[in-house]
Amino acid sequence: MKRYIIMTYDIHPLGGCQNYLSGKCPYLKNKGYEVYILYAGSQATKFEFKNLAIYSNGNVPGLDFIPAEMPSFLREKMLRVMKSKVTRNGRIYDETVVESHYDKMHLWGELLAESLKAKHICFNCNEIFRGEDKYYEQYLDFYKFKYDRNELYGIVEKSMEFLFGGFDGQIKATNKLFRAAHPGSVQDTNNFNESIVPEADWSICYIGRVLKSYVNRILYDVAAFSKEHGDKSINFIIIGDAEAKHEMIHHVFDRVDNVNLILLGNLIPIPRLLIKRMDVIIAGSGSAFSVISEKIPIIIPDPNSCLSNGLLGYENKSAILLEPGRKHESFKQSLDRVLIEKVHTRMKLKYEYHVKPLNEYYDEHMSMIADSEKQKKYYTRGIIYNGPYSVVHKLNVCLKILKRNGIR
Repeated sequence: MKRYIIMTYDIHPLGGCQNYLSGKCPYLKNKGYEVYILYAGSQATKFEFKNLAIYSNGNVPGLDFIPAEMPSFLREKMLRVMKSKVTRNGRIYDETVVESHYDKMHLWGELLAESLKAKHICFNCNEIFRGEDKYYEQYLDFYKFKYDRNELYGIVEKSMEFLFGGFDGQIKATNKLFRAAHPGSVQDTNNFNESIVPEADWSICYIGRVLKSYVNRILYDVAAFSKEHGDKSINFIIIGDAEAKHEMIHHVFDRVDNVNLILLGNLIPIPRLLIKRMDVIIAGSGSAFSVISEKIPIIIPDPNSCLSNGLLGYENKSAILLEPGRKHESFKQSLDRVLIEKVHTRMKLKYEYHVKPLNEYYDEHMSMIADSEKQKKYYTRGIIYNGPYSVVHKLNVCLKILKRNGIR
């Protein structure tokens, strides 16, 4: 019997990673795997991707802390809880794969893989590797170990370069890329009410999570652009759950008289007729590629600078990283260039994006796993003991986890 365990942050909201899982999990089941998802997020009842609801039991409180922050008894208890969630009726598995998505899950994934004698592949879905609540720099020796075993990949071509910045060891290659491909988000549907988006001079759309680092700057720049062109009527549409910034969004736009603010929430799928009404879209990463085939100009946000990287396909190849030789600009500047100067009408596409069938991308993932080091070795001691965490800190972490009533 074969088993595939995915360790990620959450499976409930609308997001690129959840969209990826909505396509990857059925593929794995068709390949004969029992599929499990372990996640740190809350055990909510609403799933934006309905087919992920069957994995709701995989919530493990405490996975949002790194292993070294915990007393050993709690760490071992968590591993027992995880193992109980990924084993069905005492079955014996002749193959187990663990796939993890970001730093905390990479660390727990290595411990779980050792406990299960499994293959552990780090398909890193993060865009930023340094800063608050990031642990990559603290564990570069671990990542070098996984890199050397061909068990580490990122979502952009420069992921390895960014991850290993400042590392003393030699990194021979940077192209360790996996495509977190997902089902198409834009579809032909018959439930789109055209009156939702009234006629206007321009319709600007943001697609994605509002908690992304660059969203505040987008909001203020769209408002500034709109004020500068007060003689024009403008629709500003947000596709994504805007509740977390609801008050701020209204604070920015309620006094911008020429803007019709339209908060559509999470749309799955996104009606193609709606997208065709847009004059420009602001979206990054998976959200950008979900609409790339619709032939609407897409402005790419940069997650580090919180500025614009320009137009996807025309000026920038990546939906995340800035093209070499280009400079960041404000979102207002990008909107001016698209809506006023119409620069995209005088430019040829520099980059074509050939979308393959989903299964071909997932087949590539399986080939990456097959091409990794065959001999099973694990980097666990450094994971457990790394970090100057005092007894008091570990006990506080313990109390926080016990308070959630997830582990007793």
